[in-house]
Amino acid sequence: MRNYAAAWLLVTGSALFTEVASAATANQCEGKVAKAVCMKGALDAASQVTLKSGYKDDHNPFGSPYFVTAKASADDVGLSRAASKVTYPGATDVAASDGYTISYNAANAQPNWVSYRLRSSDFVETVPRYGDAFVVDPWLDANKKALGITKLPAHDTYTNTGYDRGHMLASEHRTQSDYGNFTSFVTSNLIPQSSPVNSGPWAEFEDYCKTLATSGKRDLFVIAGPLFESSTVTYVAAMNKLGVESTTILRRPDAAWKIVVSVPAGTNVSTATSSVGWEIFALIMANRDENGCYPLSDHCALAAFASKASCTKVCDATLAIPQSTDWNVVPGLKTTLTSLETKTGLKFFSLMSSALRAEVESKVNTTIK
Repeated sequence: MRNYAAAWLLVTGSALFTEVASAATANQCEGKVAKAVCMKGALDAASQVTLKSGYKDDHNPFGSPYFVTAKASADDVGLSRAASKVTYPGATDVAASDGYTISYNAANAQPNWVSYRLRSSDFVETVPRYGDAFVVDPWLDANKKALGITKLPAHDTYTNTGYDRGHMLASEHRTQSDYGNFTSFVTSNLIPQSSPVNSGPWAEFEDYCKTLATSGKRDLFVIAGPLFESSTVTYVAAMNKLGVESTTILRRPDAAWKIVVSVPAGTNVSTATSSVGWEIFALIMANRDENGCYPLSDHCALAAFASKASCTKVCDATLAIPQSTDWNVVPGLKTTLTSLETKTGLKFFSLMSSALRAEVESKVNTTIK
């Protein structure tokens, strides 16, 4: 049970800060379980936002992605978790999290996309990975009835599916405090991701972005999400201890995509008219294994699940994920903003002038192999 002395919103300049003060008793938030409860309380203070042309925040200074063709309200829930500070007895958190913005899709039980800013200040301190079970998004859970959401994914929804719990906001990009890292462990930040991708080239590219940010010379703006290209909707299946398959609420992505705008540190991107010194990355990674296959559980009929010999894997060798973790060698890796817009149905960078957008498009992936 949560017990707080106070919870309030503070607006300071252009940034929104959330502070959650703990109850007076000194041991209320001490210990692993109690501390998680206190940190979870801060996540409740998220703000719902309307993701449309013209909306921007600290994580989307060029305009947030938005669907050109509007989706049902429950399938495009805009949620802003702004820079937060959490205080409780024994807390070391000072600037606990730089926040992030999310568009959540209830039908797919995962985000449409997650965006966040990445700077050297996100790595001033290095705390251990949270490492416990992922938590159901507390804000979505508290508001699901009003939003028309019937089910939300939990940690166990991913168990025995053959897929990793793939972070969109990377855990390694929020290591400045316990709370900062904890913010990446909500299930609304996850997609079902092939393990060879998640622990291979996807993680390698996350490390590359971290290297750019920790240099102190670059600020990054990251957007990542799942891609659904097939007209056939496939839901990830899980196998229980008895070998019986059941369908989860998780829709299987065909791939994952990521856009990164890397600018010289301190650049006021909101007023920028030129992309001099900018680097732009637009990537797609197929949600496959080293043989170009989806996990077997996706392709077995219920009756045939116990006898895997009667199941046929769906594979495409041209989409195989190399054993190498070098993200530069992944098939089909490089793409363009225009291509991603066509594939996802999203509009990116709507607040950029047409001239700046053309400059940015021309620079996509020009600094990689």
